[in-house]
Amino acid sequence: MSWLEISEKAFNTYFENFVKNKDHNIAQKSTNKFIELYAKKVGFKFTNLSSNNVSQKILIIIFNQFAQRMRYLKEDKNYIDNGEFLWPMHSWLSNHCYANLQYYGTDQFKVIQKYIDEELTEYLPD
Repeated sequence: MSWLEISEKAFNTYFENFVKNKDHNIAQKSTNKFIELYAKKVGFKFTNLSSNNVSQKILIIIFNQFAQRMRYLKEDKNYIDNGEFLWPMHSWLSNHCYANLQYYGTDQFKVIQKYIDEELTEYLPD
């Protein structure tokens, strides 16, 4: 399975857990456990998206996939969000991306951080 597919399934894990439990902590823990399973298979120790022993390439794939799925949530999931789902998810994703930007300082993280914090927010509910 590719990391693009894993990222898509990780997003679905978050979404499904949130819809079921209305709890972002549960959704985030479930998502972390899901990603951890695949990270271990390729030799990475994974705790969360700020784990600095996961390759930058994989993290960028995950951040990009989550951001794109957030942007098109209504079309993809036929889910109308009043902000209860997307804004906390946005903060979670942005915080992890920022931690990686501080650690790695690479242009790739600068680009995705800018997209998450400036462009993506234009598509989130008021």
